[in-house]
Amino acid sequence: MYGIKSIPALFLMGMLLFQTGVGGPGGVTEGEYLGITLSVDNGALHSFDENGARIWCMAPDVILSIDASGLETPYELTVVFDNVSERAFLLPLSASDYGKHKNEIIVSRIIQPMEQSELVINTLIYSPGSFKFIAFGDNRDGPEVFAKILEETQTYDDAVFGFNDGDIVSGGRESEYVEFYGWIEDLSYPLYPVIGNHELGNNGREVFEKYYGKTYYSFTYDNTYFIILDDADDKVPNKIYGEQKDYLISELGKAQAYDNIIVIMHIPPFWLNIAATYTIDESQAIDNDFTDLMSQYNVDLVLLAHIHGFGEVNYKGIDYVITGGAGAPVDGAEDEGGFYHYLIVSVEGKDVSYEVFKVNHPDDEPGLVAKNLQDAKDSVALTKSKMEELYNEIQSAKDRGADITGINQSYNELYNSNVSQLDTYMQRAQEKFDINHYRETNNILTSVMSLTNLTQVLADPLIEDAKNAEGASGNTMLYAAIALIAIIVLAGVVMSKRKR
Repeated sequence: MYGIKSIPALFLMGMLLFQTGVGGPGGVTEGEYLGITLSVDNGALHSFDENGARIWCMAPDVILSIDASGLETPYELTVVFDNVSERAFLLPLSASDYGKHKNEIIVSRIIQPMEQSELVINTLIYSPGSFKFIAFGDNRDGPEVFAKILEETQTYDDAVFGFNDGDIVSGGRESEYVEFYGWIEDLSYPLYPVIGNHELGNNGREVFEKYYGKTYYSFTYDNTYFIILDDADDKVPNKIYGEQKDYLISELGKAQAYDNIIVIMHIPPFWLNIAATYTIDESQAIDNDFTDLMSQYNVDLVLLAHIHGFGEVNYKGIDYVITGGAGAPVDGAEDEGGFYHYLIVSVEGKDVSYEVFKVNHPDDEPGLVAKNLQDAKDSVALTKSKMEELYNEIQSAKDRGADITGINQSYNELYNSNVSQLDTYMQRAQEKFDINHYRETNNILTSVMSLTNLTQVLADPLIEDAKNAEGASGNTMLYAAIALIAIIVLAGVVMSKRKR
């Protein structure tokens, strides 16, 4: 039997790989059954009953405190540690003590009455001085893109864990959390969600804590100190305040003993204009208290989201990176950060770097966009053909001496409002396609198809009327309405943006 405080989770070549998680303040998630009280740090206790305990891990090291002061007879306790890497385990203990299924560690042992003990489970094998992790944020309302990101990121065998940097759900309802849990429960790597502003609706903060534990905490991995913060309620200008600010200062002090410091939170301390080559909007409030702390303690990287796209800026000597492109509708043009993506962050000794990987919405896959581009070209050609037919019928009607004033007015409105714009739109679409900006290409093509379809629908009755025109035009009101519709629809097409 193992003394539970000293159980090693992993061995590598006979050497103990063990490191205590740092944790954070506040109430630790607790549960009680048969006189045993379990308390979890760096995780959330999802259940504790006759089937044992299940814990969702929120860091590589999870601390389980056991208080059996109410236990009357010895009890075999089985604990399932969920959200761990399915690639990172060796099995040094017997199956009765330690097991693994998919992305779980299973620990089982006999608890004695009155026992007071602490179990530290290390869920990852360390790679001294060198490792990678995944980062992305703002997946809410974008399941198609989110699914692709989860699929792609599971192919990185050298990524030890990942962060989802907030806005994991849309409205904070528990049903949304259940759906999100279904997305990530079988990932091949541990994923640590960060609380965002969209998690707060409908008592969502309580639900977040139920599934994932504390909303701010810290942990260490190898030579790097990670600090996860909760700025979801977006206090302006000081997003980190009160006890959490005191905690942050304390953790930054402890982190000075490590080679690297990485801070993760959802809302940036300033508004970064990703559509203006990553400039800070000085007209918006800047959390100088926070940015000064980052500079004072030489933080290596601050990971953020909230703004839907990618952005990066070095402010007061610190690298701030926005990775908010995991599914929510993106902001800005693609060449200005408005694209779906995820990051692979690499730590090599004292060097922290990152690489951006773009992801296309399924509707924006190159082959499909190429087909849409050809369909738009065909639709433009058909539209021009119909307009040419209408023009010829108008000329024939004039030659017959028919009064086609209303028809001619509608033709001019259709041409000036719709057809004259098509070549410009198609040129822009081709330019965007040629530089692989498929989302923007599709946005333009959506406008083109709206214009061509409308023009064709309006042109057909005008062609028939021109063919049959003999005397005075009797459809003046109809033609005026057609002209007005063309103008209104053009304005809508120009002003609208496709939303996903």
